[in-house]
Amino acid sequence: MNNYVWNDIKKRAEKMETFRQRLENSNIILFGARMNGNYAYKKIKKEYAVYAFSDNNQELWGGTYQGISVISPEKLKEITNCFVVITTSEFYYLPIKKQLNDMGIDGITYMEYVLIHHYDKLEMVYSRLLEDEFSKKTYLYILMAYLTCDMACFRNIFVRHQYFEIPEFCIPCRNEVFVDCGAYTGDTLENYINIKVGIFKKIYCFEPTEKIFHALNIRKNRLLGEWALEEKQIVTEEKLVASKNGIKYFMDDGNGEASNRSIEEKFMKSKTIIAVSLDEYFADKKEKPTFIKADIEGEEVEMLEGAAKIIAEKKPLLAICVYHKIDDLYEIPILLKQFHPEYKMAIRHHMLNYYESVLYCY
Repeated sequence: MNNYVWNDIKKRAEKMETFRQRLENSNIILFGARMNGNYAYKKIKKEYAVYAFSDNNQELWGGTYQGISVISPEKLKEITNCFVVITTSEFYYLPIKKQLNDMGIDGITYMEYVLIHHYDKLEMVYSRLLEDEFSKKTYLYILMAYLTCDMACFRNIFVRHQYFEIPEFCIPCRNEVFVDCGAYTGDTLENYINIKVGIFKKIYCFEPTEKIFHALNIRKNRLLGEWALEEKQIVTEEKLVASKNGIKYFMDDGNGEASNRSIEEKFMKSKTIIAVSLDEYFADKKEKPTFIKADIEGEEVEMLEGAAKIIAEKKPLLAICVYHKIDDLYEIPILLKQFHPEYKMAIRHHMLNYYESVLYCY
């Protein structure tokens, strides 16, 4: 079955190859002038000149995004040799494809762009890096969900127990040092303590959002009492985990676990936050991480780069989210294999939509 699905993906890649020349010879429009569009722009501009952004949000029309004009969809008809890359959230791929088709505008999704330019890396992860057959199946169905926009694909691979699905991640150990990057309100913290039956050395929780950090500490104090733990066993830090120590900015955009984003430059509605590298944070500490979990809204690569020394020297267990950016599905496994070639890798998917794909390294 895995080979059948992979052959389907391979055929799609071969078919998509015909669009490479279009990308080289067209005025490229990125449809989606928000976070996903920003990320895609940073990738695409390395290969091609981007003519403009477009978006269905009227408030953006006539302005600029990343220094490039934002135009209304109707304006696309006026652009000679226009070719669109849809860079919105995957949830909007199909309606925007239909919108463009009704207008007679050619385009592809960002997932299809990735398939054209990075098929070899996707194949490397599938054929060489993933350890078990269910991981291979999971990887294929994740890719097919992005390519077909059919979320029914996730029913074939859905499993529970996020961050603890692989047996190696569930073994209690008195010397374990667990690092929770993106601790949110302590949901993973509580699951960890329950699964490990209160047996561990120390936990470090990093959460940069003030209101959520307060909630995290409420849960921490409850767990300390319920499990008769020493206060020093759980450390909470109101900080962002990044590639190096310093200052970043944080955009507070409403409520919910996915509402806050790290950004490079200060602008209205953003606030200053402290960023730390795990390598630098643990440099003067006796204990080093033996298990690192990360769900940090697309900053996972930066976090891993800031933990390269720990990973290379200590080979901690890693449970890293790879769903925030499509490119993470190949970039993060390849990066970690470079950091420590002996890692075994598995991937599991923990929700019936595009969220909660986790790479397990052990």
